[in-house]
Amino acid sequence: MKDIKNTAIFVGIIIIVLSVALLIVNNAQYGVDLLTRTTLDKNDPTIQIALEKISKTKNFRTANYESSKLENEEKINFILENIEKDDYKSSKVKHQKLICEVTDRIYFQTEEKDCNIRTIKNSTIVDLEEKYFNTRNINEFPEIRYHEYYCKNDGTKYYCQIIPYSDTIIDYSAFESAYQEKDKVVIYEYYLRIDLSDKTKCKKYLNEDYCNNNKSQEKPEIDEDTIKKDGVLYMHVFKETENSYYLEQSKIVTKR
Repeated sequence: MKDIKNTAIFVGIIIIVLSVALLIVNNAQYGVDLLTRTTLDKNDPTIQIALEKISKTKNFRTANYESSKLENEEKINFILENIEKDDYKSSKVKHQKLICEVTDRIYFQTEEKDCNIRTIKNSTIVDLEEKYFNTRNINEFPEIRYHEYYCKNDGTKYYCQIIPYSDTIIDYSAFESAYQEKDKVVIYEYYLRIDLSDKTKCKKYLNEDYCNNNKSQEKPEIDEDTIKKDGVLYMHVFKETENSYYLEQSKIVTKR
């Protein structure tokens, strides 16, 4: 009976020791995780690259953006908005009877004007999808209309007619803070949108001459204090891939 009692005490001690050890290990791991968080300033090369990606489009600044939940058409719209000259070929097609015939299968209607065409390979779209979203899921769409693009696909390429487009929204941003933790970079920035068609709001921030004649002028500067006072605070989460970082999530932190 005494042996059983001693064995039970010994087992109890072992359980307590193991529990304490496990608690220490978990706390140590938690401490290590905290130590992996590194504060980054605005001039850090990684932050500069990430900020450039954010500034290229208004699509990232929504109430709650998640790259994993984007529809393929939304991805293509983003790609078209951010495509670079090396990713497409430009050409001009003369119209005949208000029709621009690009190939025997692709043509566009026009208004007594020649057509400016950009040709983009399907494979280029998929490569850019991987670059921006870390996926390769996009199937070709027969037609796409987005801002100045009207695109038709022949099975291997998009032929896009470039048409006049005017965006009345201008935006400003101000960096707040950033940090890196393991394979993610988190950036906080203030963002201010100004609709130039809203003359009252426009004149609150910009001079009257620009609000009335903005098409022929450079966008004026606004001081950071104003952006932070009237703007919305966003959090952008970038995830590291083999070659770069892609935006995994973007959401509003505080709303004015």
